[in-house]
Amino acid sequence: MKFELKLDNFRILIQIIALLTLNFTVIGSLIVSPFLPILRLPKIFPYMVGEGVPLCILGSWGRSLTTWWPLLSMITLLGVLVLVCIILGRTLCAWACPIGFTQDLLEKGRNRLGISPIEPSKRRHKRMGVIRFGILFFVTLIAISIGLSLIVDETAGEVYKTQWPSMAQTAPVCVGCPAPVIRYFVYDVAANQMMDLSDPTTYLQIFVFFLFFAGAFVTPRLYCRYLCPVGALSSCFNKVSMMSIFKEQSKCTKCDICVSICPTRVQGVKESDDSGKVGDLDCIYCLKCIKACPEKALTLKLKNKEIYSGDGIWKTKTLK
Repeated sequence: MKFELKLDNFRILIQIIALLTLNFTVIGSLIVSPFLPILRLPKIFPYMVGEGVPLCILGSWGRSLTTWWPLLSMITLLGVLVLVCIILGRTLCAWACPIGFTQDLLEKGRNRLGISPIEPSKRRHKRMGVIRFGILFFVTLIAISIGLSLIVDETAGEVYKTQWPSMAQTAPVCVGCPAPVIRYFVYDVAANQMMDLSDPTTYLQIFVFFLFFAGAFVTPRLYCRYLCPVGALSSCFNKVSMMSIFKEQSKCTKCDICVSICPTRVQGVKESDDSGKVGDLDCIYCLKCIKACPEKALTLKLKNKEIYSGDGIWKTKTLK
């Protein structure tokens, strides 16, 4: 008997396990969730841990700045982020982030319906890629300004803090993030709770909700490509991460299959440098390019050790 677990099925399995582990278990809530961009589900069942709020490394960092936690806490949070990104790059975007998983499901649904995706031109794609870095800078700047105002004058700082919308007062990055938006928008509507229309962020959340689902359905991983500040931050480590895709230049025929199959349209797979390392900022390590390459020119390596080269993830030998 021969069994082979294929890449797509294996990645979906890991994404489902990550979703359940991070949201339904004590381990996910107390250990893992503060360090990953995850979608926390509402507290529907008694055994479900968490209050239904997103806890990601950038959100935690923002909370530390707006409340000015001890310096050790901020250094620890930043250190964990840097360590994870140096080892894995943006791997968590494709394998552990439920926001990415949701977009993948929407893409599968579109493909089942036979609808072709809408892709921006290379020039527009490059320009739009700057947006997520602008969002990262803006939300970090807001958090820092609130924290500094509290240090300079606590009373005046509290007054300044209240000038921002409620969610932005503690975690500015969460205002436009699909994770809390889905949680609050969907759950509140399902629970027949009225939305606070006096809060300007409510309208932003409604816009983000529809933009996220419509955008992901029309263009693969649209949020990851152009809007995600967490992805922007982790992408800065792609060029130096221990995890990387390598290409054997002599085998490459420039067929463009790797680019066309890539959900984030990474041009670096085709245009890697002389070392063969693909360190593109948009690469989320979904490994679709490795699987699709007809020349088998691509390989995933961790610190120069080969991990995946396009074959099945897990195989069992034929039993006689």
